[in-house]
Amino acid sequence: MIDYKTDLNLKSVSSSPLIMLAAKHNNPAIQTTLVKLLIDYGADYNTEGLFQLAQTNQELSFYLRQLYVKDQVTAIALYFFAGLAAFFLVRTMLRR
Repeated sequence: MIDYKTDLNLKSVSSSPLIMLAAKHNNPAIQTTLVKLLIDYGADYNTEGLFQLAQTNQELSFYLRQLYVKDQVTAIALYFFAGLAAFFLVRTMLRR
């Protein structure tokens, strides 16, 4: 059985033509579903074509906002815990 998540790595392929293929559909639900599939399989969602498509598709725009917020919250949490770990490391070193 083929594992499409690992065999189909879209980060190594330009996803812009695939996003433009999704843009050819007039149905916003189909556009959103195609883009969600592309992102699930590793396509980069920081492309100009996707931003243009999201301007005309509210559902897709909402989905992309959720992804960006999730990425930002993850980054903030990582920085917080890295800072916390550094604080305790320095505190432990200064006590000795």
